[in-house]
Amino acid sequence: MTSKIHFLSGLPRSGSTLLGALLRQNSWFHASITNPVGSLVSRMLKAMSEDNEFSVLITPEQKRALTLTIFFPFYKPQAQKEAIFDTNRLWCSKLSFLPPDLFAQYDELSFWKNPSNSLANVIVAQPVEAVSK
Repeated sequence: MTSKIHFLSGLPRSGSTLLGALLRQNSWFHASITNPVGSLVSRMLKAMSEDNEFSVLITPEQKRALTLTIFFPFYKPQAQKEAIFDTNRLWCSKLSFLPPDLFAQYDELSFWKNPSNSLANVIVAQPVEAVSK
């Protein structure tokens, strides 16, 4: 069922809510309003973080497997759907946990490291050169 779950998340006013509403109109898809899955995942990850003395005993693979156990019971009623879209905005902050290989690949392409290859150079602070007198 994990291949059926997709994460639809965006910043406010980006159109993700509209996209979720459009997807809900198709009976083959499930795209409900924000649900507690994101909060449950966050709490579980926190419980397995360095704040816990036993965190050294939990491998990254075990963390991922344990966290995935939240999704199956929650989305079991929608298991017959072709695709399930979780629309919680929280997923924006959990990208490294959801597509880790893809996140690592794109992490090196961050525009703030080299803004000249992107239109983002307009919003990145430029160094102020000293004015000679």
